[in-house]
Amino acid sequence: MIRAELVKMRDDMLRTVRKQQVAEGVDNGDSVDQASQSIEKELLFELSDNERTTLDMIDAAIRKIDNGTYGLCEATQKPIGRARLEAIPYCRYSIEYQNQLERKETEAEPGPDFSTIGEFSGGAES
Repeated sequence: MIRAELVKMRDDMLRTVRKQQVAEGVDNGDSVDQASQSIEKELLFELSDNERTTLDMIDAAIRKIDNGTYGLCEATQKPIGRARLEAIPYCRYSIEYQNQLERKETEAEPGPDFSTIGEFSGGAES
């Protein structure tokens, strides 16, 4: 059931890109054989970075279902909560681990350097 939902999500995303190509008049001029082999490559060029990332995550989730590892956090190997999987069926991490990642990213972002405020350079002291 989840696999079918993921496949549908992937197909819907690819179908949207195909519609965009038709609307923009994309014509690659390839023969039928070449077109059938290169359609995935062309679709990937049309995807935004976010769409490409989501599509990769959906494909990874489908592979996990096929090999029996779906629903496990990639980092901790512990089960991902059912509510999280229902909300984001292609998620890679448990909510706890995802929160840790986001906290680390926030902490790693350098803020403005205020250490020199109030310092004077080159001036004589009175």
